[in-house]
Amino acid sequence: MAQGTGGVQRDYLRKGTSSELWKSTIAGAIAGVMARNVIAPLDTIKIRLQITPIITNNGVTLYQQLVKMVRHEGIRSFWKGNVSGSMMYVIYNSSQFCTYSFFNKTLDPYTGDSIKLHSSIVGGLSGISSSVTSYPFDILRTRSIANNQIKLYRIRYGISDIWNTSGIRGFYQGSMSAIASISISTSIIFGTYEGIRSYCEIKLNKLHDDNSTQIRMYQLLNHSASSISGLVSKLLTFPIDTVRRRILLKDSTHLKEMLQVSSTTTTNNTDIYKYLTTYKKQIGGGQGNQQPVFVSVVRQMIKHEGLTSFYKGLTMGLVKSVPSTVVTLWTYETIMRVIQ
Repeated sequence: MAQGTGGVQRDYLRKGTSSELWKSTIAGAIAGVMARNVIAPLDTIKIRLQITPIITNNGVTLYQQLVKMVRHEGIRSFWKGNVSGSMMYVIYNSSQFCTYSFFNKTLDPYTGDSIKLHSSIVGGLSGISSSVTSYPFDILRTRSIANNQIKLYRIRYGISDIWNTSGIRGFYQGSMSAIASISISTSIIFGTYEGIRSYCEIKLNKLHDDNSTQIRMYQLLNHSASSISGLVSKLLTFPIDTVRRRILLKDSTHLKEMLQVSSTTTTNNTDIYKYLTTYKKQIGGGQGNQQPVFVSVVRQMIKHEGLTSFYKGLTMGLVKSVPSTVVTLWTYETIMRVIQ
């Protein structure tokens, strides 16, 4: 196990590091499974909050969402979409780290001496590659989580729903916003992660044992690199992700049930029902609507729900993002050290 001075272990994501692609793929897949199982309940709650409209300032709070899920769907509802979600994480992470290793070595001669810039570019390219390969499973996961019925939303039902409504194109509905969000997110994650790691390594290599306080400070910062990178990434890309979640549901024939709406005569439910009917019609991209779907969703959210709607579920997103990024990066580097 290679280590630098100051107790810094070998960094398999460092600029120019050569890693065999099959090893990166295996390590990435294992990292994906580990991350998914750690954050599955948090992911479910976050997505539920993101897709539920805010109507007349009566948005569902985190506590209300938790109580509603436990009462009406049971504890297992927190793992809805876990099959498609696990498949997505395996495909996404194995593809992400495999392509990261490839671009990391290939682009090394062309990106100069900046480790942070190199990692950001390589991270963005790996994010695009992995999002394209795993995107259909992301749609299935979102729709499965959105289902608020006790009966499980099976993958075959989801595939049939998408195929019958939109055909093959339906499996990539909203993919451009996803690619933008994920490429920005991965650029920030890898750029921030490698920027912090390289900075701490330089500082630790210059320090002596008599600077024990500074050594501990930089070691702590180095160990916090994955947490910080996940936090920064989520803060900057969360609004795009919220819009993308709405797009993934817009063509579903079960939209009313998914968004927890009843057709009862109570004022609040009636308002929500009318809003959803208008919302779906105006973002549907049909005749008379020449705007891109992403723009239509943004306009409708601002008009009917306000700017705060873009940050619904942010708390859970931040809570989820840190352990997800930490587990993913730690597992990947650990597996790489084991199989090298």
